[in-house]
Amino acid sequence: MKRNIKKFLFPAVAVAVLSFAACSDWTETESLDINYPTLEEQNPELYKQYLKALRDYKAGETIPPRLRPSATST
Repeated sequence: MKRNIKKFLFPAVAVAVLSFAACSDWTETESLDINYPTLEEQNPELYKQYLKALRDYKAGETIPPRLRPSATST
């Protein structure tokens, strides 16, 4: 019986004590203010060009680059 207590109870108590004492400082939550600027905020002119190109593409006014006839073809 004493052997079982030494074998199972002491390690269980040691783990419980260490787990309660180990992370007492880590349990407090902290609010973070994460702000990733958008492309529009970083470079408004480039964003306008992108939207215009996107509208033109959706309207079918452009030919995808791989379908364009190349100027160097013989």
